[in-house]
Amino acid sequence: MVIVDSSVWIDYFQGKDTPHTRYLYRLVGSQEIGLVDLVLFEMLRGIKHRTIFDTVKNKLPSFPVLSVGGGQLALDAAKTE
Repeated sequence: MVIVDSSVWIDYFQGKDTPHTRYLYRLVGSQEIGLVDLVLFEMLRGIKHRTIFDTVKNKLPSFPVLSVGGGQLALDAAKTE
């Protein structure tokens, strides 16, 4: 399993072409990708637009979320409402 940091996910979702995003594109579908709950929190907390928030919220948890503080805690802390 490869754990992906928030900085790589941010570039990935923004469509940036970096060595890290190219590597992530190659991994998707060919290797198990994971993230820690803190990265899930960082990603969701930084999104200001509701539709983008919902898209990312629905996509990222499809990857295994490893618990540092708890996946539900990360989701609750990231709520914008």
